[in-house]
Amino acid sequence: VAVIGVLAAIAVPVYTDYTSRAKVADAVYLLAGYKHSAVEYYYFKGHWPATLSSVGGKTAGQYTSVLTTGGSHPIYWVEATLKGQVTEDDSIYGRQIRLYYNADTLDWDCSLENVDDDGDSGKPIPGHLTPGSCR
Repeated sequence: VAVIGVLAAIAVPVYTDYTSRAKVADAVYLLAGYKHSAVEYYYFKGHWPATLSSVGGKTAGQYTSVLTTGGSHPIYWVEATLKGQVTEDDSIYGRQIRLYYNADTLDWDCSLENVDDDGDSGKPIPGHLTPGSCR
């Protein structure tokens, strides 16, 4: 019985991290789908799309409650908010991750920084749960 208890004490946190990482990866995957269409919109219309629905595609996912966009020249972003309520622990629920586009360098970057700079009281996803490109 003690061996099962020790194994469970190790396995449950590892499994929780694994499933959380998969959910975050799903959000990043949804955001990545907007890279081309948002940039194309920007260069053809002369301004960044006000909403992601204006460039087509999904605006929510299985684990993502909402995808939003914003920014000002030269830095624009697309952001995913994971479903659920924000808590003080390391859970991912209700937290955000962003992909930034720099119109001057034509580069995309994934980041956890500044997810609360648009006044939505956002909280970033804990870094250890994000894909390597976002750390």
